[in-house]
Amino acid sequence: MKNSGNYFAVGAVLEGKLIVKDNVTINGNIVGSVEGEQEVLFEKDAQLEGPVRAQVVLLKGKIKGEIFSNHRVEILPGGQVEGNITTPKGGFIVRPGGILNSHIAVYDSGTHQDLLQKK
Repeated sequence: MKNSGNYFAVGAVLEGKLIVKDNVTINGNIVGSVEGEQEVLFEKDAQLEGPVRAQVVLLKGKIKGEIFSNHRVEILPGGQVEGNITTPKGGFIVRPGGILNSHIAVYDSGTHQDLLQKK
């Protein structure tokens, strides 16, 4: 977790779409979607109601929505997911203390279209 760059603070609320090109740490509440070109870290106070697309998704907070990753999804202690997860083979980790209520789709790298591309 080398996340440094953008920060969405505790107590901040967003209704809509958050788009970031660099790494971002989220600690607030979002109702909408998150699109990150790099690493998106959801800290323990973070809550997302909607989808997230990023190279790497690290979760200590709560997501109620789909997760799409081209590299890795890691559910850390305290992290909770309710929604479908799509990530490459070898790119999904649930650490002790993570909570998962999801359907997981794993694909071989190079055989799936780029998930970060907008449909």
